[in-house]
Amino acid sequence: MENPFSLRGKDYYCSFLNVFPNKKIKLSLVRENLINPPLDNSDIVIYFDYEENYFEFSSSEFNFTEIPSEGDSGYKEIELTCISPLTKNTEIKIKIREKDDPKREDDPEVGKLMVMKNDIQYKLNVRFVEVEFKGSLFKKHNIKIRENEEDKEYHIKTSLSFSNGKIKYKNNSPNVLDKEKKVITETTIENWKDYVKDNKQLFKNLLQQSFIIYNPNENYRKITIDFGENREYGTTDFENKGVNKINSTIVSIEKNFINIKYDDKEIMNFLSGLIDSYKETYKEEEKGVIVFLLPINIKPIKVGENKYLNNATNISIFWEENRKEQKVIIYDAFSDSLFKEGKYIMLVNNHIDFIKSTLIHEIAHTLGLFHPFQKREIDPITNRILDPIFIFEEYKTDNIMDYPSETNRIKKQESFFKWQWKIMQNDDIDLIPEKL
Repeated sequence: MENPFSLRGKDYYCSFLNVFPNKKIKLSLVRENLINPPLDNSDIVIYFDYEENYFEFSSSEFNFTEIPSEGDSGYKEIELTCISPLTKNTEIKIKIREKDDPKREDDPEVGKLMVMKNDIQYKLNVRFVEVEFKGSLFKKHNIKIRENEEDKEYHIKTSLSFSNGKIKYKNNSPNVLDKEKKVITETTIENWKDYVKDNKQLFKNLLQQSFIIYNPNENYRKITIDFGENREYGTTDFENKGVNKINSTIVSIEKNFINIKYDDKEIMNFLSGLIDSYKETYKEEEKGVIVFLLPINIKPIKVGENKYLNNATNISIFWEENRKEQKVIIYDAFSDSLFKEGKYIMLVNNHIDFIKSTLIHEIAHTLGLFHPFQKREIDPITNRILDPIFIFEEYKTDNIMDYPSETNRIKKQESFFKWQWKIMQNDDIDLIPEKL
């Protein structure tokens, strides 16, 4: 343990703070009483012992009774400013002395803070890509319907067509209401753009605790997935490699969804198709993360077994449709890897309960973070071992990489663990270190 601290035979893990040079943070102080009855002595002064070349406090010493006891209402709030870059983790000691005594080196130490090394920040360029679907897809199949004690066979055709920002869905099944037989909807692109724009500051705040600077490129790029006219989905007879991969994963269509195979490798095949199309259009390599915005919601479906996909954000894990007593689970976003070699993300399911931190969750996957409940196993995509440092119980933390519980879908507070900061900072593929 770095800079260990013990008091009255009890070991403490010192709090670590991240503060950018020339920036200030607020600290809320409370005192923990280790004796009973609690000490209440106005002749005792608590003060911070620190290197003045590095830090400034709005108030660095105060009477003992100014700090509320644990369990009391309120806190003692002060401001800490880091006035110079730190080349190593630096400690701030908390000491006590008698009110009328001068400060001494051997004054009793009652607490400690550690401030993280901050002489390097890591810039993360984030490029957003509009995905345009073009053309039309269809599937024909036969169904039997019992009518007047007689089975009747119907030839059914469902289709989706994409043109000028509109999606047209057709279904001639007798089981479908007339008003649902032909439906025209807008693409989800503008909704995704609003999500990216409206949450820019949130994304910055969530990453900067790790000294990672979220740097979005405001100039959207665009790729076109051209299915051609009246092509059957689920087939692999396209000349374009990227379109072939995408179409091969499609198992069914709805008015608001394209359903693809619920399987890690198949979903990565869909994402790989987007990547191939992107690389055909934009040849140059660039540092950072690429985020695809899909024009229609994509739903990986697997009827039956209820399992998770490693690279997915299961924000909508509790949005379940009962189909003959079987569950269909809907996911919201996917990244191409759980290791630092990851670079590509697709946002696939835009809905009212979409959790705002989803993009950062996926970015963190590309920077090498697993889910905190990840067990040791083989990654089906890379065949590499997923070997977590720690394993937490699922749904129980405020960590950005944890899933929300059914009763707490929107966490009041989200953060990364300290050990996750270092993992992300070690991604020399996506991040650009900048000396301060």
